[in-house]
Amino acid sequence: MKKKNKYELLILLKDLKKNKFSNNLSTLHSEKNKLDRINTELNDMMNSSSFKEGETFSGASMQLTSKFRKNLHDKIIVSKNRKHHLKKEIKTNLIEIGKINKQKEKIAEKNKEIAAIKENLEELRSENYFKSKNL
Repeated sequence: MKKKNKYELLILLKDLKKNKFSNNLSTLHSEKNKLDRINTELNDMMNSSSFKEGETFSGASMQLTSKFRKNLHDKIIVSKNRKHHLKKEIKTNLIEIGKINKQKEKIAEKNKEIAAIKENLEELRSENYFKSKNL
């Protein structure tokens, strides 16, 4: 088995980091989709619990409905804040994945340069431009 040089190991490390961010990204996307569904349901519940014109309510039922709507409103605000936070996290992960890709490109370029230098060195050695020491 061929020994890997440090640049190949760095590329492997960057691949592992990229996979970690990609997995995290898919988790964040699924959580964002769940929040979208929850927010839709909460808005539907808020609309269905609204006071209708012309109906008579007792004080207790009005108070109960009002507390219920306030609770729904608080949950809607929390879900919107969480969704906003998830969008920021998704954006951060995408930026990190982009940085990792650029780093991998630079590492690959450096690896190619070193391989070319080694190849030239081997070529020069095979053509006996370097004299070997005889002891």
